[in-house]
Amino acid sequence: MTHDRDIVRNALQQFIQEHGDMFPSPEDAFHYFMREFNMSEHHPGALNFEQSDPFLQSLETFQEAMNATSQSKRNLLIDQALELWPNNWHIHAYQLMTSESIDLTDLIDKYEKLERKAYNETWKTSSKREDIEVDAYLNIKKHFSDILFECGLLDKAQKHYEELLRMDKTDTARARYKLLAIYARKYDWKNAWKFYLKVDEAESDDQILLPIIILAILTGRLEVGLKLFKQLMEVNPDVSYLFEEENEWPYPDILESNDVLSERFAPFSYDSLLLSLYDLLPLLYDNLYLYETLIKAYDQSDTQSNEQTNSQSIFLKLMRVEEEIAPPFLTEKVRMNLFSMHSQDESNPLRNIGVGQIRLLIQNHLQTYDDFLKKTEAQVKSIRGIGPVTIKKLKENNVRFKDS
Repeated sequence: MTHDRDIVRNALQQFIQEHGDMFPSPEDAFHYFMREFNMSEHHPGALNFEQSDPFLQSLETFQEAMNATSQSKRNLLIDQALELWPNNWHIHAYQLMTSESIDLTDLIDKYEKLERKAYNETWKTSSKREDIEVDAYLNIKKHFSDILFECGLLDKAQKHYEELLRMDKTDTARARYKLLAIYARKYDWKNAWKFYLKVDEAESDDQILLPIIILAILTGRLEVGLKLFKQLMEVNPDVSYLFEEENEWPYPDILESNDVLSERFAPFSYDSLLLSLYDLLPLLYDNLYLYETLIKAYDQSDTQSNEQTNSQSIFLKLMRVEEEIAPPFLTEKVRMNLFSMHSQDESNPLRNIGVGQIRLLIQNHLQTYDDFLKKTEAQVKSIRGIGPVTIKKLKENNVRFKDS
């Protein structure tokens, strides 16, 4: 049995190496391989991935189109790819998103028609659905839902996210988080609380807890909100980083998070909290009551858990991270570095930058002007959690990079 598994694994690895880059995602490649494997009656040796396969030909032609230097050739190749595989919804979506003659209103209208067509031809037709086509359809639906959400069409977005959640029980689209954000932005406590009680392990999911806490406070359920906030502090201690500014949320970090962290972030971290807050921005702006309520709750809880908490707690929190990566004899030096990095002096290249970003830069040995001269701008931007907002602030602080 182990030998058979090894044969299958080796066959899968070979397939991924030869054809993986033609698929929209690794999951699509895996699902296609498993479909062919099941059809071959579980005999890896019987698998045949020759170029005569219309599906693979379609993917290869589409990949060739992406590398075409002229628009006319690209359009021709895309048409050929769709002839080989008409239900390649990824290509249909690409055509819409790259159309230069379409405005946002038309885009939504055409995307809605495409989603319905994909639904009727892929999901609704029969029980014998091709996994690769289903994945492509679900991806289309997620993308359309996200467009509606970003445009503020919350009722329509809610409908599609709810359908996504019913169609995909594993919630690869992370629709549950968008739904909580929608309920919060619509001040819909009834559905939000019902949803919270229904989601498995919601009490230990920071991205579920944060929206429900904010909604509870804004709908007058202060006791519920503060109780859940204590739970959030236990689930994700990095919530402390949200309250290190004097009078407001870390807006630069929040705005940066959607571009930098949406595809790659550490769960139960400052990053995951930022992503949740990005979807709740309309509730945060100019709402001093909300911020003061939460920071007061945080300060009270922090004081109760540590009587020595003081105005220098920001550096102690940063030290918690630094001490994990620095030998004991260096921790005092690290501590002094952290104090100096918060300085507003012009000799400090990290002034006016969010604490989360200061922490990331220090961890990557970027603390002085000379440190940045050893790195290109692209290298600094590639640090997870560092994006265009931070780069702009560094340049405003007269930071120069290796390639500048």
